[in-house]
Amino acid sequence: SEMREESKIVKEISDLLEKNDNIVKAYIMDSGISAQLENDENKSKYLIINTDRDCLDDFLEIYGDDQPRFTLIPDDRVFKRFVSGHKIVLEDKFKKRLRNIDYVNHEDEFFSDWHLYFKSEKFDGFSDYSIVGEEFNEAGFAPVAIAIHIIYFNKAEGRENNILRIHHFVSDSNYGTKDPAGKFGEALEKLVSWCEENKVDKTLGLQGFYDCYFEGRYPGLGTIKKYSIMHHLELLSNFLGGE
Repeated sequence: SEMREESKIVKEISDLLEKNDNIVKAYIMDSGISAQLENDENKSKYLIINTDRDCLDDFLEIYGDDQPRFTLIPDDRVFKRFVSGHKIVLEDKFKKRLRNIDYVNHEDEFFSDWHLYFKSEKFDGFSDYSIVGEEFNEAGFAPVAIAIHIIYFNKAEGRENNILRIHHFVSDSNYGTKDPAGKFGEALEKLVSWCEENKVDKTLGLQGFYDCYFEGRYPGLGTIKKYSIMHHLELLSNFLGGE
């Protein structure tokens, strides 16, 4: 039953990739993908993630005058020099700490200003890893502390105006892994109080946190992360849509 369900989901995703014009196929540029792309008549329709300098020559050989729809590259002069076409900068802007409790000493930090300067830097767009970071980790665990990460626009005079900062809301009763719901409640109370005081833009993701607060509900660690990412995406989407 599980295998049939998984097969159904894979087919649905595959059909979307093939038939939906709003979804752009993406490939990570590496030695294994080079041969596949070289003879692909649709290669100019793809998004290529090209962050490995050792694969740059392969990329240039495959994509001469026929550039990909978009190419994600690091903020590196060599990539900017040789990759033409529609370039999007890709950077990990999240300063990931070893433990959630470590965010207590870094409560509020600079996050990014790419949304303000990507055009002047000759990019067609910008991208990051939101509040997750680029490291991929399949394993889950019960944390000693719960931390909620919220992106917000800094309101200040001059150069600092509208840069993105990140605020970390960390639980207090961090003496073991028991009672994650209680720990979440402690961090959530700080979030609601701070966001109200600092007039953080209301988004669907932020509303999710507010609903948990007023309903006294613990949604689980995955949903906490989901709300933070939703908030980040909507915040930037509203900003860019208003330009």
